[in-house]
Amino acid sequence: VSQSRYFNAKLKEQNGVCAGCKRVFKIKWRGIEPQMCLDHCHNTKKPRVILCIKCNRALGLLEENIQTLNNMIDYINKYKK
Repeated sequence: VSQSRYFNAKLKEQNGVCAGCKRVFKIKWRGIEPQMCLDHCHNTKKPRVILCIKCNRALGLLEENIQTLNNMIDYINKYKK
């Protein structure tokens, strides 16, 4: 299966929303449609899901570390208004 066919099939399977934040890809922010990324496992290189660029970057910056993600959730909960 080609990458573009996989991408289109995944996007349809996800009902046009980011697998991370669940935002609809058609929504514009500051007049720009969000960029979509085909996420992949860095170990196996196999594609996984479609993420918006924000979720893709966040996942990469946090190195997919579950403990770090949980720590960030705790931090947000501690300081939310």
